[in-house]
Amino acid sequence: MVEHQVEAYQFFSRSSFPLGILGSLKVASQERPDIKYVLEFSYAKKPFELSVAELRPQRPTIGAMQYVDPDVDSYFEARWPMCIKISGTVEFPSRDVPAGVRQRQLEFLRVLLWDLPSSIPIPTIPPDQRASVRGYRREFFHHQFFDMFKNRRPCDRATFADTEVEEPIGPGLACFTDLAQLGDINEFVWSPILAFENRTTFEKDRSAIRQALDSLRKQYNGYSELADAKRHLRMLCATPIKARA
Repeated sequence: MVEHQVEAYQFFSRSSFPLGILGSLKVASQERPDIKYVLEFSYAKKPFELSVAELRPQRPTIGAMQYVDPDVDSYFEARWPMCIKISGTVEFPSRDVPAGVRQRQLEFLRVLLWDLPSSIPIPTIPPDQRASVRGYRREFFHHQFFDMFKNRRPCDRATFADTEVEEPIGPGLACFTDLAQLGDINEFVWSPILAFENRTTFEKDRSAIRQALDSLRKQYNGYSELADAKRHLRMLCATPIKARA
């Protein structure tokens, strides 16, 4: 037997969930009952930079802190301020775990996030956090390692999946946190949903999707400029005004 650390997150646009531990769970998938989890569920504030989960593919740059796009993260800070967090351990029957098995177990963690087990005494994900129309989201498996500030490395993989009504609208990820040295798949990431009411196929909708992704850059920049303006206004208001002699 070999044990690994796991974490998984599903982010919400609400900020009103009560922070703290919600419950614990021992579980295994029907597909692999020999792979066993001991997990803790909690509500938490956004705990790390989320630009890794943006809809637009982003190529990693070189150097610590360059993994984080400040405009994107500032937008995500306001748009997705809280999450359900899963943390705990998974026990595999052997040390040699094929990439396909790791992928399916990361997907299983997302299933637990999206359809909360009845033994966890909290309500299901609220309706306003679930999609009312179909769409697309970017999702991908990759090898995640962290820079000296524990920032996540973005990915330029433009892999888009169809989304259906009732799926959670927010971004998220699932990760084997102690397998960064493996040099192989240890993380599964999914972006927010891009609503697409008249969705056909990705190939047919590719041009419209590209236009929508281009417009996101303007949203990120606009929000960053608004945040800067508010910060400067606070600084101005906090500066004492000298009385004239």
